[in-house]
Amino acid sequence: MPTLSSLVPATLLIAGTRAGELLDAPWIQAAGRIILVEPEEHRAAALARQANGDPRITIHKAALGSEDGLGILHVMNFAGMSSLRPASPALQRLLPGLRETTRYEVRRLSVARLLADSGEIARPLHVVIDSPGSELDILEGFRAAGALGLIDQLELHCGTEAFQEGAADCATLEGWLQNAGLIVQERDLQDPDWPLLRLRPRPDPSASPLQAEAHALRVSWMQQAEELASLRHREEAREEALAEVQAQAEAQAQTLHERLSAAETAAETLRAELAAREQARQAEAAQAAEAVELARKDMALAMRSQLLVQNDLRDLQRRHGEMQALCQRQETLLRQLTPRLQEAADHLRAQIPPRPAGGRILPLEPVAPAKKANALKGEKPKSHGVKKRGQDRD
Repeated sequence: MPTLSSLVPATLLIAGTRAGELLDAPWIQAAGRIILVEPEEHRAAALARQANGDPRITIHKAALGSEDGLGILHVMNFAGMSSLRPASPALQRLLPGLRETTRYEVRRLSVARLLADSGEIARPLHVVIDSPGSELDILEGFRAAGALGLIDQLELHCGTEAFQEGAADCATLEGWLQNAGLIVQERDLQDPDWPLLRLRPRPDPSASPLQAEAHALRVSWMQQAEELASLRHREEAREEALAEVQAQAEAQAQTLHERLSAAETAAETLRAELAAREQARQAEAAQAAEAVELARKDMALAMRSQLLVQNDLRDLQRRHGEMQALCQRQETLLRQLTPRLQEAADHLRAQIPPRPAGGRILPLEPVAPAKKANALKGEKPKSHGVKKRGQDRD
């Protein structure tokens, strides 16, 4: 059998701090109508933002209770601990760091006024009470309005001790509900100091078979409604997952398309760069071939010039060798002629007569080697065109 918290209600009434958490639950999303009562201003504003204009949701900024009027809300620094009643010593011991941050006046809304303003209440009715210190006051409000019999499911958060001054603890509330005809079906002790009780009306043993059958049909309808809500939730989850996968696929396709476009653009740019480089390479190759041809011609010219220079050098070397040989022969002849000239000079000195007494001896004129040689041979020296002293000039 499904838990009470998973049954789909036609009308859901939430009083207190759990409204924001419960609004995201699938079984609440499937509810036909949702009534929220929240005294804290910022929480009521957050609920309005979370509801986002959902026509099924009605929000009352007030504190639910047994009477209409005004009350003082004690806002605490721990979430979910704000209350119309001050914290008790038991709560101070449980939460040593607990302190009151502020307090302000809020509107108190009776259950009778809430039901009257809400119009017809569709069944089944699911009521969630999570108002620290005001649990018994809210239940008294339902009894005063004659609406306890309308509750098909009740979830009640309560403390194991009286954590607010003048409040009832969980055992007191459970006994009050049993006397009112509501019995505990489930007990959630995840937080042992703040257990969650799930209650349903006690079956009436004196009910007729038709009423029992109607009750069984209502339970069956609730189970079917729960299965339908679960299937609807799964279908919505599948649709959301499919939409998400589709969105991811579209995003990936878009990304791939952008990458492909970028790659094509890059390839086109690369092709253009390669073409430009090829043209530049061809131009450089042509310039290099022209430079090589010019260098080849310059080299041929240089080689011819070098050959001519080498030929001139060899000719100069040959002529130099001939001049050296000529100089050597002349030097040899001079060495051979020198002794003969010395003999001729000695012979001439011997032919000169002695100087007379008191007489003047004229000095001999020097004779060139060639002249001396000619004289020795008995040849007359040539004048080479030089006129004698005293000869008339032309």
